[in-house]
Amino acid sequence: SATDSGGKSDLATVYINVTDANTHRPVIQLKNPTGVYGGSSTSILEDSPIGTTVMIVEAIDDDVGENARITYSLNDVEEFRIDPNTGSIVTTKALDREAVAGYSLVVTAQDNGIPALSDIANIEIEIIDVNDNIPVFEQEFYTANVMEDSPIGTSVVQVKANDRDLGLNGQVRYEFEQNPPSIGNDFHTLTSGVFTIDPTSGVIRTNKTLDRETIAKYELKVRAIDRGTPQLSSTVTVHVTIDDCKFYLFTFFLFTPPLLFPPSLPHPQSPFVCFNISQFTPSLQHYFSFKHSLVLSFSIFLFCLSQEKGRDRVCFTLF
Repeated sequence: SATDSGGKSDLATVYINVTDANTHRPVIQLKNPTGVYGGSSTSILEDSPIGTTVMIVEAIDDDVGENARITYSLNDVEEFRIDPNTGSIVTTKALDREAVAGYSLVVTAQDNGIPALSDIANIEIEIIDVNDNIPVFEQEFYTANVMEDSPIGTSVVQVKANDRDLGLNGQVRYEFEQNPPSIGNDFHTLTSGVFTIDPTSGVIRTNKTLDRETIAKYELKVRAIDRGTPQLSSTVTVHVTIDDCKFYLFTFFLFTPPLLFPPSLPHPQSPFVCFNISQFTPSLQHYFSFKHSLVLSFSIFLFCLSQEKGRDRVCFTLF
C-alpha cells in the first residue's frame, strides 16, 4: 500500500514466483517385474528369451521440472540394458549359467538439474539353472579285458560321465541300452544279462559265467541319463574281450631203471616217476608243448624235463 500526506492511499498486489533450485537428489527404489517393491537381488532362468524384464528401477525426486526428470543408466554389462526413461532392465543376450552364474549391476538415476544430482544402487542377478546340458562321457570309447574264469561279480571296467548342470539336472545314472543284433563284426551285442552296471558308479561287472569258446567279444552300449526335466542322455560303446584260460594235462608213468635217457641228461639209478606235460587251450583244440629241455636240481630229488618224440616229459627220482 502507498499513502500520501493528504491521507489518500492505494493498494497494489505483488506476485513472487519462487523458482525451484535442484536441492534434492533422486532416491532409487527397486521393483520386481510384477511391480512389487523388494530388495536389490533377483533371479532369472538361464533359458529366458532376449528382452525379458529382470527388474524395474524407480527413483523419486522432490524437486520439480527438469530438476525432477530422471535419466537411468547401467554399468557396462553386455547381457543387460536399462531403458533411460522407464528404468526397466531387460536381457539383451542369451544367458548361460554354466558360463556365468550371476551378474552384479550398478544402476545410476540422475536428474536433469544444474548441477545434476544422482543416486546409485547395486543389483545382484542370479542365473537359475535349467537342464540344458547332456551328460558327457570322459572317454569316447571304452575297452576292457576279463578272464573267462573270473567269478561272477568281477569288476570289468568303470564308465564315467559328467553333467555341467546343477542339482538333479547334473546327477547322472547309468544303464545298458539294448543293442540290435551285430552284423559284420566280431562283437556280440545281445548280452542277455551277462553283465550288470551299477547305476550310480558306472562300474560294469560280470553277472554270468563266461565262456570264451562260446562268445569271445561283447559290445555293450551304456547310457548316461540325468535326473532333470526333461531328461537328457548320451551313449557310449564298451568293448569287452574275454581272455582265454590255459589248462595243463598230466600223464603219469612209473619206471624203474634202466631207461634210455638222452646223453645230456643224468641217468637215475632208482625208481622214478615220469609224466607228460601238455599245455592246451580249448579254443585252439590242440596241445602246446614246451620247446626247451630243462634240467632242474632240487635238494630232495632230481627233476628232469626232456623232450621225446614230440612230447615233453618230466622225470624225478624217488629217494
